[in-house]
Amino acid sequence: MLALKPRLLSFEQAAAVPLVFITAWEALHDRTRITQDQIVLIHASAGGVGHAAIQLAKQAGARVITTISNEEKAAFVKRLGADLIINYHTQDIIAEVMR
Repeated sequence: MLALKPRLLSFEQAAAVPLVFITAWEALHDRTRITQDQIVLIHASAGGVGHAAIQLAKQAGARVITTISNEEKAAFVKRLGADLIINYHTQDIIAEVMR
């Protein structure tokens, strides 16, 4: 399979896209069969696979809960569409998810 490299991406960035998106796709679609209106919890959501998973889950119509470690990462995942952002250093993950 071939695709043109987006002009805005470096060769390194373009090479990483298939790896993280295929991993996230397999987890969400092939393994869990995500459907619209499901709630998905994505740990390490500002990382490579995590940020791809947010985008794919939102595209599928899911509600996305994410975990992050700082405010910079919280701002990043919010821009990607995360519905609930949990800072695992300052919040109880289980309590927040159950709420």
